Amino acid sequence: MNPPAGSLEEACALALRRHLETGDEATLHEAYEFGRAALTRSVGVMDMALLLWRTAAAITPSGTDEARTARGVEEFVLESLSPFEMAHRGVREANESLRRLDERREDHVRRVARELHDQAGQLLATVHIALEGMRPHLAPHGAHSLEKAVALLGQVEDEIRRAAHELR
Repeated sequence: MNPPAGSLEEACALALRRHLETGDEATLHEAYEFGRAALTRSVGVMDMALLLWRTAAAITPSGTDEARTARGVEEFVLESLSPFEMAHRGVREANESLRRLDERREDHVRRVARELHDQAGQLLATVHIALEGMRPHLAPHGAHSLEKAVALLGQVEDEIRRAAHELR
């Protein structure tokens, strides 16, 4: 863990003291803004927790109502950590959205691969049948050209099958 800068500790102590004195909405807002500032400065959650703990331990006033002080520290800590929670939730929601988007993309690719394989396969079978239907009508020297066409058609089938397989 990297210890946060001193000015951040000072800001935390000042804001916590004000909150323990007044405990109003304005000081809770200050705690929230402190948390945002720490998040902006790339302070990690563990560093933030340590900073809050050290600050609370150092400035807890003596001779005060311990329950009230504990409640005030708890409110301040929770409000200071809320920007971290929101950032964490945002990342989690973004990851979930990306996962769903990736699943939809994969489904679409599989559907395209299936259609490519099925439709191209039907057309190629039809061409094979048509070529075979021409065989009896060819002169003997035309059979060689027909065999070349059938061989090329076989290569096309292999390439379409390979592309459809890679898409899946």
